Amino acid sequence: MDDGGVAPACPGDPVLARRCLGALRNVGLPAAGVTFGSSGYATSTMPLDWGALIPLWFMGGRATPPIRAVVVSSSRDRSPAEHIAAGRQLARAAEFDGRRVAFVASADHGHGHDPAGPYGFAPESTQYDGLILELVRANRLRDLLDLDVPFVEAAMADSFWQLLMLHGVIGEGFDVDLLSYEVPTYFGMLCAAFAPRDGPPRTAPGDEMSETFHGSVADT
Repeated sequence: MDDGGVAPACPGDPVLARRCLGALRNVGLPAAGVTFGSSGYATSTMPLDWGALIPLWFMGGRATPPIRAVVVSSSRDRSPAEHIAAGRQLARAAEFDGRRVAFVASADHGHGHDPAGPYGFAPESTQYDGLILELVRANRLRDLLDLDVPFVEAAMADSFWQLLMLHGVIGEGFDVDLLSYEVPTYFGMLCAAFAPRDGPPRTAPGDEMSETFHGSVADT
């Protein structure tokens, strides 16, 4: 992606990507691997949208050599429980891989903060962002399951589904550092860092689907 000269290029990680696919499919979650411009991994080049470009810009995309990245796009047609299960399976794929892996949940919050913005004003945006700010600050991502999808859609928020996957990844085994919350234009932006604490393996309450997974992730 080239946006005014901002064009980091990061290599993919086909091994980890295949492990992620295998982990998702092992619990019956539909998943597909995507290449662009070529069917072969070595020659495929996938353009980055802003959801991937922005975090990579700050988290190693400009390093020498640049970090490897696997981009995962969720589907809003799937249920909240399935998103949590998907996050848990991605964490298991990373654990099986054995390398140090960072999971980045990248998305904007409510898009209706400014009446002059492209989507107009929606009071639900302020309400939604306030709830998310409270849940992140209190480290209670499990309470995302209490939110109704129609309310999230009325708030014109993108972040609900990514946060559900983040909850699946970290479960109850991480501490949180809320770094910032801003509404620079018409949409809300929050930044937080989650660090693992010592303790038992992570579990995500209410994630019944992930409990059906047993054994190692196949590298297919």
